[in-house]
Amino acid sequence: MVIDARTKKQTPVIHITGSDEVWFNKGDRRYYLGTSRDCTIPGTPCPAANQETPVLGVVDADTNLLIEKVPQSSNSHSVAADSKRNRIFVGQVAPVAVVGTGGDTTPVGAGICGGNSGCVAVFQHNIHDRDDDHGHDHDHEARNDK
Repeated sequence: MVIDARTKKQTPVIHITGSDEVWFNKGDRRYYLGTSRDCTIPGTPCPAANQETPVLGVVDADTNLLIEKVPQSSNSHSVAADSKRNRIFVGQVAPVAVVGTGGDTTPVGAGICGGNSGCVAVFQHNIHDRDDDHGHDHDHEARNDK
């Protein structure tokens, strides 16, 4: 749900649940949702824990429509944005085999991080009408900063 702080108007955002943290990036006019328990099947609340998955949700701030969901490591739920560079930061948890309880139970975090130490994933949103885009024809790039 998006709430306009000035008017108190509430607008539901459909097809994503379980957002723990939300960040508005004024650089690309998108909301980024750190969602540790998004339901993989329609329905609220999610019928069973094994049907929940962590994702980075991306919502267009002008339409309040969900644009995409990017898979994240288990227990990944924090997000931040740099509005000048349009970089989105999401902490990735190391595997449960490394850290024990609370660790990532999927291969997603290790795939994003390129190893088993956990990391902060940095997603880049290139805006096509900006001078610093250099002709790239893509929406998001992922990289990791360990």
